[in-house]
Amino acid sequence: MNTLENKVPPDHDIRESILTHSIKKGFASAVVAPAGSGKTTIAIEYARRTGGRTLLCCYNKRFQEEADERARDDANITTSTLDAISYNSFFTRGVTYSLSRESINRTFVKSKFQTSWEHAAEIVGLFNAFCDDPDAVLEDACAEIRQIADDVMHKKYWDFGIIRKLVQLNGSAQRFLRSFDVIIVDEAQDLSPLFLSILLQVASETYMLFIGDPNQSLYEFNGCIDLFDPKVREAHGIEFDRIWRLKCSFRFGQSICNLVNGMSLTGAPLEPGSDRITEIQKLCKSESVSESALTGPYTFLFRSWKELMITACKFPRAFVDIESQGFKGIRWQKSVDGETTTSQWVKKLKKGELDQMISKITTQHHRLKTDSNRITFLTVHAFKGKEDRTVRLHVDVMQEEDQRITYVGVTRAIERLVIPCLPGPVAREERPVLRALRSKAKVSNEQAYDTHDAHPFFAPRRKL
Repeated sequence: MNTLENKVPPDHDIRESILTHSIKKGFASAVVAPAGSGKTTIAIEYARRTGGRTLLCCYNKRFQEEADERARDDANITTSTLDAISYNSFFTRGVTYSLSRESINRTFVKSKFQTSWEHAAEIVGLFNAFCDDPDAVLEDACAEIRQIADDVMHKKYWDFGIIRKLVQLNGSAQRFLRSFDVIIVDEAQDLSPLFLSILLQVASETYMLFIGDPNQSLYEFNGCIDLFDPKVREAHGIEFDRIWRLKCSFRFGQSICNLVNGMSLTGAPLEPGSDRITEIQKLCKSESVSESALTGPYTFLFRSWKELMITACKFPRAFVDIESQGFKGIRWQKSVDGETTTSQWVKKLKKGELDQMISKITTQHHRLKTDSNRITFLTVHAFKGKEDRTVRLHVDVMQEEDQRITYVGVTRAIERLVIPCLPGPVAREERPVLRALRSKAKVSNEQAYDTHDAHPFFAPRRKL
């Protein structure tokens, strides 16, 4: 039984140093915080102690709603997402909000420009690249992209991708951002370069605090950058006034810390912030694919949608959110023209097999919607930032090539982590001497502050 004792965490002094750090306009600092260390708590507490107007930029709407609930009693704290900032900066009071939202995909482009599937796919690729590139300008874009941008500017329809880009090009968010004394950016290890460009437009007029965990950087494939990487900061002409490195997690116990410390990750060895006990249960090969191996509700995490859907069809208690973007994407691949590119695993399915899988998962979703004993199936990416008392990992999460996926998976569990029994990094948790405790990985309290002479956040050598 977990009985948590209130005690001072080993990194208490570092946390106090963060919360008492003074605001300096034109400067920025960073907090490197592991999973379960209370990043949102630190952000909100820092905002309250400063007393100034603070904007907390959250990674997505779910994080924003959680932060908003916790900061609801403080009028000086505003929570938002990049999309909300862009949307509200683009649409003024005089614009009706009944405009249709169009997803600029191959189907839309093919219909709008009366072109082939191949050309539509090419346009969508160019459009996405344009919207994500901070240095791209409309004058250099192809005619189709300029037409879409013109339609959006004339309020015929709207799409988040092009709205973000137009806000960046026109500086539409500057007035809103300048109204804050402090801007706190959460999940800075997965930062959109475009959002960073928008922030840099007001960098000299506010103080910024970036919080995140480099080991949870999962969206590099999607164009995101890790602002804790010195090479990334140098490429963007950015310098931090100060970097704090936390090492305590309050989510799980020593066993998970040992497991994490045995992986090839960056940072200091992880320590528990309480006396919580987290059990690690290993399943044998036959149990790894069996629903009966565990009783009660839990969260089952996967690396890929392929393994998630195949396994869900074998588990009567499997609950998959059919409203999630991932599942909608699978259904969309089923419905588009055969010439468009789909996932390789979808292509290899027999005729009608995908229909059967979607039908079964949808039926189970409706049957289990109110069942408290269900097994919630999610990808690691979708469960990032969340936690559950019992978390089970599929074998595809435990692969060696990208231990950041494994790290995010294992650090979601509070009381029990269930893993497949296989060779690899998992077995290291039983070794008496942890690899992460070798001399080169040790970080003292003094080193954890990473202090140096203060200098402006925005280095003028980068031209916007």
